[in-house]
Parts: sequence; C-alpha cells; structure tokens
Amino acid sequence: HGLTEKVWGAYIYPQKKLFKHTFLGIRFDGYTVKNFSDDLGNQVSNLDYAFVPTLTYRYSEFSSFRIAYTWDISQRGSTHVLSNNVLEAQATFILGAHPAHDF
Repeated sequence: HGLTEKVWGAYIYPQKKLFKHTFLGIRFDGYTVKNFSDDLGNQVSNLDYAFVPTLTYRYSEFSSFRIAYTWDISQRGSTHVLSNNVLEAQATFILGAHPAHDF
C-alpha cells in the first residue's frame, strides 16, 4: 500500500519593472510534509524552501528571455541536509497562434 503524504506549501513572486522590457523578480517558496518520519517511524520536522531571483527580458508578447538563480535548502529537524544552487536560462518564442491583442 502506498503512503499518502500530507503536504503544505506556498510561494510568492513579487516582480518589478526595471526598464521598458526588463523585469526583476524573486520567488520565495516553501513546503513541509506534515507526516514525514525517519526510518524508525519517528515524526521529523522538515522544511524545504527556496529563493529564486529572476531577471526577465520580454521584447514582445512573442518572445522573452529569462535567467534565474535557485538557492534551494532542505531542512530535517535542526539540520540543513541539502543545499542546491542552480543557474537556469530560458528562451520562449510563440510561433503561430498568439495571445489576444488589446484593442
């Protein structure tokens, strides 16, 4: 039988326009597994959270370029057990059907 996890989490992503096509945002997110336990079945407090600053260049509604740095941390009890650092780049292009225009 599979174990059902009870997970609580949330995120917030404030973003500010810096220039005509450039935006800076940061995502804060976190979640916890309410019924997380160790190998002996003891309940263990846990929290996974991340900070993700993101720089976006949106030239038009058809293309955007984004670079983000993720700092991800896992905490079990009072110990930080994992920290990931990831640099990501993304390019998005819409070809064919596209978003509606404001008239």
